[in-house]
Amino acid sequence: MANILVVDDEKIICRFMKAAASSWEHTVTTALDVTAAEKRLQTLDIDLVITDFNMPGRNGLALIELIRSLDLRLPILVHSASGRSAEMLAAGADQVLPKPADLASLKQAITHLLNTRDTKAVRRPLLQPHS
Repeated sequence: MANILVVDDEKIICRFMKAAASSWEHTVTTALDVTAAEKRLQTLDIDLVITDFNMPGRNGLALIELIRSLDLRLPILVHSASGRSAEMLAAGADQVLPKPADLASLKQAITHLLNTRDTKAVRRPLLQPHS
């Protein structure tokens, strides 16, 4: 179905998201920080990014800003307990799902974002390595 990138510094959240989305027949790749996410975006065709806000180093807001600054029209779902929804939406996130999300809400958000994404979005090459 879709290729989803999950970015969260909590391994248990990555495993939960991967198990859930895989059970809905999506392919899930995980990254524990923004730097690892950048590498995945350079090499993989991604249909949806799910990111946390609070992470060591660069946070989810930095990832959202990076994706949008490159004019990537990937749908971005923020799964976070940070309480900074307005800031994340203003930066270009498509939806914010409070952490912890139940399976029904997660599935609904993923399905909605995948069904409404821009199918003509530029997906590859996604990012150029930083110099």
